[in-house]
Amino acid sequence: MSGRTYRPTSGLASTLGGLLVVAACTSLLGAITCLVLSSQLGTESALGTAQVIQYSCIAMMPVALLTGVLLLVWEYRSYANLVAFGRDGLRFSPGWAVGSWFVPVAGVFLAKAAINDLYNASSPSVRSGDTSWRGEPSPRRVNGWWLTALSGYGLSFVALAALTAAAEAGDVDGAKAGFAMFALAFVLGARAAAHMRAVIRDITGRQSKLADRLPTAALAADVR
Repeated sequence: MSGRTYRPTSGLASTLGGLLVVAACTSLLGAITCLVLSSQLGTESALGTAQVIQYSCIAMMPVALLTGVLLLVWEYRSYANLVAFGRDGLRFSPGWAVGSWFVPVAGVFLAKAAINDLYNASSPSVRSGDTSWRGEPSPRRVNGWWLTALSGYGLSFVALAALTAAAEAGDVDGAKAGFAMFALAFVLGARAAAHMRAVIRDITGRQSKLADRLPTAALAADVR
């Protein structure tokens, strides 16, 4: 065992799960509103619907910010738990696992690699000193989160470019296509939130089982 102490993360995981549900519902509302606005283009109702989209995006900002901060705290503590469990072969320290999100360009892949390792190394079936977990395939749920999040993020930029071009050209059909793409980006965002919620639940549950099987681990009070 290392000098670090195991700290249960169930409280953080529950809070994150609730926030991700809110984020997913807000994204779905945004998708529906985009589709309604697309059907109303050229009518007087379009302005009011556009304002709903604007307000939805504004409402998502504090939720997204709080979710992001808590996600980083949860990831740091979960990685620190792996160190406390004496896991060998970790490619990231707790600090670098969090820092991977902020690396330009490469961070897109490093952040996923960090979550991959966190998921696989948290398996209760991995014995102390065993590094075979590094050869495990990337978890399906982690892949789902990464692909939907990346796709939704990229599609939103394409949709914005399409709407900008359509507005400059006065192209109603182009604007409709842009809003349809935004709706799909919102749906992908909701799906990414659902995947991440499942990933957090799985990792937290795995570490709880791992702690139960390692009676020598020093347990701390759950920080909520």
